[in-house]
Amino acid sequence: MGEAALTGVPVVCTDVGASFRVVTDPATGRPFSAVVTPNDAHSLAKAQINILALLGEWSEYAEDEEGVRPPTLSLHPTAEEVEATTKRIYAKTEQRRRLGMFGRTNVLNSFSSDRYLREHEQMLWIGKHQSRSYQARSLVVNPHVLALKTEGESGSGMSALWGSEPASSRVSLGPSLGPSVLPAMGV
Repeated sequence: MGEAALTGVPVVCTDVGASFRVVTDPATGRPFSAVVTPNDAHSLAKAQINILALLGEWSEYAEDEEGVRPPTLSLHPTAEEVEATTKRIYAKTEQRRRLGMFGRTNVLNSFSSDRYLREHEQMLWIGKHQSRSYQARSLVVNPHVLALKTEGESGSGMSALWGSEPASSRVSLGPSLGPSVLPAMGV
């Protein structure tokens, strides 16, 4: 739906998922495209005609001259209603395009590529940290930390990690906890 709105045309969609959010200005709550209930073919068809001819709630975007009343379509339109609506569809191309561009601007402001990337990174991070397998791996003791005592060194191996011995006697902690991480650990 966002992709359709990015083309600069008004969108007609069903209210599933985040459809309403995509076609609505978050600051004002004003929709720039029609959203209808799912599985309602009549409402979908009516919304398409209303958007194309800028009828009903969309007539405010039609820029009609004062006193001009937009046509209406009955449930069973007459030939005259169909003709008047068809003429209006062709006559309101530019106004419909401007309405579509409001939707495009809304999508660009609300769903930028930076925001899209940031939100996906956040969801991946949250998912990672909530996964049972990640939590289980986090509890496993690092074997490099257990083998800190160097050959011939007196004292416990943990003293090398916590810094009670001179820095020259400390061992390398291996690739996962190398010397670059030691200052961050307070060593």
